[in-house]
Amino acid sequence: MQALARGLEIKVGHKDGGLTVHSLRHFFRTFTTNAQIPERAVDIWMGHVGNRSTGSLYYQLSEQDSQKFIQQVPF
Repeated sequence: MQALARGLEIKVGHKDGGLTVHSLRHFFRTFTTNAQIPERAVDIWMGHVGNRSTGSLYYQLSEQDSQKFIQQVPF
């Protein structure tokens, strides 16, 4: 994966602030949470077999999504 990214001139590795497998995990957690996929299903897909959720570790809420979601709150 890193060789492919380098071939596409994408920075890789923590040292350069680039792409890592872990950053893909963050993206996947955020994307699936925003798509309202049940946390437990995503936990299983990510290989987390215990009952402890990883949502708080991997989920990052963008400002754009935050504004979209707050508009959906029925108050």
